[in-house]
Amino acid sequence: MLFLTYQDFTGRFELHTGMFDQPKLDDYINRYEPRYLIHLFGQKMYDEIQSDFDPTTQTFKSPNVVFITNEFYLDVNQFGGDVLISDGVKNMLLGFVYWEYMKDTINQMTPIGNVIPQNQNSTINSTIYSSMWSRYNESIKTYRAIQRYLVLNRPLDIGQVISISGFTNGTGYLTQNTATAIQTAGSIGSGLVLGVNARGINGVNATTLLTGGTGYSTGSNRATTGGTGNGCVVNIVATAGVITSITIANNGGQSYTLNDVLTIVEIGGAGATFRVDSLWNGQIMSLSILTGTNAGLNYKINDVVLILGGSNTATATINYVGVLDAKNWNGRDKQTSYWL
Repeated sequence: MLFLTYQDFTGRFELHTGMFDQPKLDDYINRYEPRYLIHLFGQKMYDEIQSDFDPTTQTFKSPNVVFITNEFYLDVNQFGGDVLISDGVKNMLLGFVYWEYMKDTINQMTPIGNVIPQNQNSTINSTIYSSMWSRYNESIKTYRAIQRYLVLNRPLDIGQVISISGFTNGTGYLTQNTATAIQTAGSIGSGLVLGVNARGINGVNATTLLTGGTGYSTGSNRATTGGTGNGCVVNIVATAGVITSITIANNGGQSYTLNDVLTIVEIGGAGATFRVDSLWNGQIMSLSILTGTNAGLNYKINDVVLILGGSNTATATINYVGVLDAKNWNGRDKQTSYWL
C-alpha cells in the first residue's frame, strides 16, 4: 500500500496492534485504502498516483501529487469565501480504516456464531459514543477539501521535468545553474532551466608525470601552478614521498595549452611536475534540474531539449514528467455519518 501500515495506528488513531491483530489490520488496510482512494480520485487518477510513487525514496515525484497528498490550507474566493482544509491523504485514510475496523470489531465471529464481546473489568462502549464517528467525519472533511480543490483548479499544470535519462556532451559550455533549454520540434514544453556541470574550456584532461618530486603524501585536491591556464587540481599517490601517479580531481581548470608543464603544490613537498597531453573543451559532465518553476511545463517523456550556451549542440532526453491533471478527476461524493 502507498500510505498505511498497521504501525501508523497510534495516537488519535490508536488501535490494538498485537501479534494477533496485525494480520487483521493489514487486511483492512489492503481492502479499504485503494477503495477509498478510487472513490476520492476515480480510477484513472488513482492509477497516476500509484505510478508516481518512487519505491526507492518512498516519496511521490510530481508536484501535483505531492501537493494533493500532503496537508494544505487554502482560501477559496467563491460563494462569499471559504477555506479548504486538508489533513492529508494519510490522515484521511487512517480515519476511514479506523472506522471500518472499529465498527466491525464490535462483533466477533466465534465457533458458535456472531457474538458481542464482554469484559469483566469494563463496559463495552455504545456505538453512539464511539470515537469512530468523529474520525470518519474528520476524514470526510479532508476528502471533500481535496475534491473541491481538484474541481476548482482544472486543469492543473503538468509536464514539469522530473528526471533526465541521458544527454550529449557538446562543447564550449561553462559550469553554471542558469543554462536554459529550449524544446526541439515536436515538443510543446517550455520554461525548463538546467544546471550545467561542464569540463573546463581548455581544461587539463590527460597528463604525463615528468618528475615525482620529494616529500609528498598520498591525498586529494592538490593545487597546481604553471602553464598558461589556472584552476587544475589533482589527486596524487605517493610512495616514500615520491609521487607515482596523478589523476585530475576537478573539471581540469581552464585556458591551458598542450605541453604545458605544471607543478604540484603541497606543504613539505617539492619538485613534482607533469605535462598536459590533451585538453577538455567545455564538454558537459552532468545536468541538474532546478526546482520550482524552472522545471518547465507541458513536457512529455522522451522529449529532447537543446541546451543553450557553448556550441548550442548538447541535448538532453526527458525521462519523467509531472502528472495528475485535474481534468481526469472522476471521483464520487461521500456524506458525513449521521452521528456528528
